[in-house]
Amino acid sequence: MKQPLIIVKDLCKTYSVSKREKGIKGSLKGLFHREKQIIEALKGISFQVDPGDCIGFIGPNGAGKSTTLKILSGILLPSSGQCSVLGRIPWMERMEHVRHIGVVFGQRTQLWWDLPLQESYYLLKSIYSIPNEVFHKRMRDLVSLLQMEPWLSVPVRQLSLGLRMRADIIASLLHDPEILFLDEPSIGLDTETKIELRRFLKHLNEKNGKTILLASHDLWDIEALCKRIIFINHGKILRDCLLENFLKQEVHERSIKLSGIPRADLLKHFKPSQLKAETDHILLQIDTKQTSMAQVLSTLSSLEGLDELSIEQPSIEDLVLKLYQSEKST
Repeated sequence: MKQPLIIVKDLCKTYSVSKREKGIKGSLKGLFHREKQIIEALKGISFQVDPGDCIGFIGPNGAGKSTTLKILSGILLPSSGQCSVLGRIPWMERMEHVRHIGVVFGQRTQLWWDLPLQESYYLLKSIYSIPNEVFHKRMRDLVSLLQMEPWLSVPVRQLSLGLRMRADIIASLLHDPEILFLDEPSIGLDTETKIELRRFLKHLNEKNGKTILLASHDLWDIEALCKRIIFINHGKILRDCLLENFLKQEVHERSIKLSGIPRADLLKHFKPSQLKAETDHILLQIDTKQTSMAQVLSTLSSLEGLDELSIEQPSIEDLVLKLYQSEKST
């Protein structure tokens, strides 16, 4: 049985922020007396991560995704609870801890702004004490995989956002970490760059066995990369499950796109509320909790005139929105 790489138990994080009234009167009052407001970023979350996992953290702004990753990477201290990563407490053994993890925050860079890109890499080589031959082979392989050869002599400040993100990914992997923490790594990237980044991360996870924790608002990233998902909202875990199981449980509303079958024939088998006429086809809405897809497809195949049939399902984005709405109503 595999030992978990990460163990999180009852983790809490609270912030104390000053609350100030509006206007000049509020500013003057704030000079002498400031009210404090307690913000609960995490409210006792617990989970475990096994070697080779690729886990997606999903949640709105302020849900607690970034706070969780910052605690796991040793940047923040929790208010209470337990946390171990590779058998270490991140904030207590930080020097040794950072040698075994890679971190990429989409809004920040670990590269030196005015230096050519390769000079940043050489500085990281010294910081992590990477042997010369190992460093050159690893950098060559990573640069080739992410197609960054033409940009090695360019100062970081002159790189586009997409190129800088690729450069940051390389920087996070030069010391060959066991775990990669990614916080919004595709923010602001164009579609083509996102696809390349997903392909590379999938290669890291499946071929190289890297454990990846990904926090992202881009649900296509989550769908393309992650087998397991953790939904966080208001500092609490709403759902921790396999993506495949979540889709099986939640995707029970299907749309079938049809053409060729007269509406009158469809009405003999389905309710009017299930049929929606489009320009050149009809959408048939099915709730698989009430009727099996096998039964529906059998009925449709028995009807004359069928030219086209395709099955659509809600995107994961729709399902996440639905999950949050149901949480609000409870």
